[in-house]
Amino acid sequence: MNEDVKDQLSWEEFYKNSKQRLVVPKKISEFNRLIAHSENFFIISGYGAFTDGYLLIISKELVPSFALVEKEKIGELNFLIKVIKSLIKKEFKRKSVVFEHGMCACVGGLDRAHIHIMSVSDNSSEKTIQDSIDQTLYERKGGIQHVEFDGHKLENIHDIKQILETLKNKKKKNVSKR
Repeated sequence: MNEDVKDQLSWEEFYKNSKQRLVVPKKISEFNRLIAHSENFFIISGYGAFTDGYLLIISKELVPSFALVEKEKIGELNFLIKVIKSLIKKEFKRKSVVFEHGMCACVGGLDRAHIHIMSVSDNSSEKTIQDSIDQTLYERKGGIQHVEFDGHKLENIHDIKQILETLKNKKKKNVSKR
């Protein structure tokens, strides 16, 4: 790993930059966003948060996914999630969604296990949340490395995007004809 690139989710860096702090910082910086911590996890505010109360729970231990967190630590994690959701409800009058979108293969440690907790409108339904997630993944073409169609394997992202756009437009035309 490039020595100039710091682990952006390093427990040691967040703790070092927050342990002497007496007041909430007025300006956000790389490692001054620590909100709380427990024995095995810590909570930070997210950069460029999509909504008020957008937080991350991060493992202190360097593991790439919460699927790999030891079973005896899951109760602690669930407790933190419950407390955060309760605080978001109380402070922002909003519901919360909790998700881990998987490893992003990013530089700077963003492949460290982290769970997003994002506040959403109280009138959000499971369907509206699912539709938003599907649309975002579609727009990003998330996780698509190749498409197999009619016996051909296409790996060029531009070809894949073109095929998906063509299929999307064809589907819209079929729906509007009904």
